[in-house]
Amino acid sequence: QVLDTTCGLGRDSATLAALDCTVTSLERHDVLFALLDDARARAQTAPPVWLAAWRDLIHADACDWLAQAPDRVFDIIYIDPMFDAPRRKARPQKALAWMHELVGTDTDVASLLERARERAARQVVVKQHARATSIARPDRQVEGKAIRFDIYLS
Repeated sequence: QVLDTTCGLGRDSATLAALDCTVTSLERHDVLFALLDDARARAQTAPPVWLAAWRDLIHADACDWLAQAPDRVFDIIYIDPMFDAPRRKARPQKALAWMHELVGTDTDVASLLERARERAARQVVVKQHARATSIARPDRQVEGKAIRFDIYLS
């Protein structure tokens, strides 16, 4: 069971579902949620095999939802926050720049991490820029050239 708290365009949720993870996704932004909901509805006409594993798409703020859904248990809670990127090279790809302008920066990611750590059965994974400062001290890190995954064990 994976909870994607910052679904965005759904790429990470779709990838996790294709890897046979059972995925629930949250998206708080009205426009992004509408785009995702429409895409999932259209995909139902000829659903890819992995779509069955992407169980739920919920229009909600992740902090609020985690506080109000005490009966839901997730092995992994995944956070991919939208950060300000002061350096030109760290800015979003041109194809995603519109999304950053639309959504803005996630300023509540520290409180989301705190709430997620209380609720995850196994771990919380935060996707970050490779050179970004961690939100908190992670238990593990998986580093790539452009991104890094900070892992917080429960």
